Amino acid sequence: MLKPLIAATLLAAATTVLAQGTTPAPDADKGKKREEFREKMQEKMKAARDACKDKQGDDRRACMTQQLCADAKDQDKCKARIE
Repeated sequence: MLKPLIAATLLAAATTVLAQGTTPAPDADKGKKREEFREKMQEKMKAARDACKDKQGDDRRACMTQQLCADAKDQDKCKARIE
């Protein structure tokens, strides 16, 4: 009577341990995508700063907006979000 109970307990414990190791964490994918997006935006900002380094005031702001929205699908929406 005791052997089947021990066997069932060990089987349940082994299944639980194995199941935890094989399931990928969904938050890991979000974190990776977020980090990639952040790096991409930092590169775009650096390129925009370099392209607009000789300008001042409103001209610089317009240049930065143009540079940041150059490859956007909807440039008008991008420019409105920045301003």
